[in-house]
Amino acid sequence: SAHLTDAMLCMCCVPEPGADAIEILPTGDEGQGTSAMKIKEQPGMVVEIPMKEPELIKEEIPVKAAPPEVKELEAVWYEFNTKATKKDGKVGCKIDTLTRDYCILRQLEPGCVLRDVEVMDRVLRVNGVKGTAPALARRMAESAETFEISVQRPKKIEITLDKKTRDGMKVSEQDSCGLVITDIRGPFESIARDAKVKLFDRIVAIDGSLSTADELRLLLSKRDKVILTICSYN
Repeated sequence: SAHLTDAMLCMCCVPEPGADAIEILPTGDEGQGTSAMKIKEQPGMVVEIPMKEPELIKEEIPVKAAPPEVKELEAVWYEFNTKATKKDGKVGCKIDTLTRDYCILRQLEPGCVLRDVEVMDRVLRVNGVKGTAPALARRMAESAETFEISVQRPKKIEITLDKKTRDGMKVSEQDSCGLVITDIRGPFESIARDAKVKLFDRIVAIDGSLSTADELRLLLSKRDKVILTICSYN
């Protein structure tokens, strides 16, 4: 019958002679509705009912974003001492004292008496004495003609970030040599931890461009993907 066809049943029955193997029973109101199939158990009867193949549920595994590319330009910090003798009472450099504990050499003028130093080096001590950035700058200016400074060369890294991965990184709005990192949170926090970037490290170039703090800040706000060159201090 049509009902047997709709049910898609394939049966091979070997019932006892004279026994009814299958009954079609009406369901619902009499004369209406559909029919149900009742299979009587008979000795020696074999019933084959095709099984529908189960649907495979594909689990979507989220694709983990690749970590930002980090390149070490100078892998370690190191310190050294250098002696200098003032020329006409001058040292011949400009010093950034924006951050209290970071006395940074901002500019080396022609005729600077400091030897073996570079822009972005950090002055740690003057004549063996530590102090805040303003105190160290003052001590250097007021020292005798010959003096000695202890200098830290920063570690330099390049890190490639887009707007999403650098979300949570804040930089100082003040004029300085480079952009001082003043806050680390959100998505940038784990990246900074892996790359060993810390508070008060400085962004000194973007996409290889060494610029003023204002220009660097503008590039950072406008470009989606950027390569940051960062000086990191111990």
